[in-house]
Amino acid sequence: MKLDIVFKRITKIEYSLNTGLESIDGREDVVTNNNFTYVPIINDDRILVTVQSLVKSSISEKEFRTLEFEVDVLLSLKDFNFEEYDSDEEKVIEEVHTQFEIINDVIVENIRKSITSLDDLSSL
Repeated sequence: MKLDIVFKRITKIEYSLNTGLESIDGREDVVTNNNFTYVPIINDDRILVTVQSLVKSSISEKEFRTLEFEVDVLLSLKDFNFEEYDSDEEKVIEEVHTQFEIINDVIVENIRKSITSLDDLSSL
């Protein structure tokens, strides 16, 4: 099974920045938490994925940036045969999740790196 992205849409985005820490030297530690919700449309070989992501970073153990967003992604399943998964929707979702986690990591990282200030939100 291969995944094609039919569309993706950012449905929510919130960003905060502790401007007092911008001048502190130190490594920025980043922690990302993702919550995935899958709505299968098996007849059309599509799955709608909603991902809620929370990215928090700190410098010298002090909160620096927080980014919270929600993304809807409609996936098309290519080379997909429902019977190969014993017609079990959960098995299909598990396989999709395994593949989509990698794609989602790229999406999260691209959004995170493209925001350096509140002024950048309008470009997304």
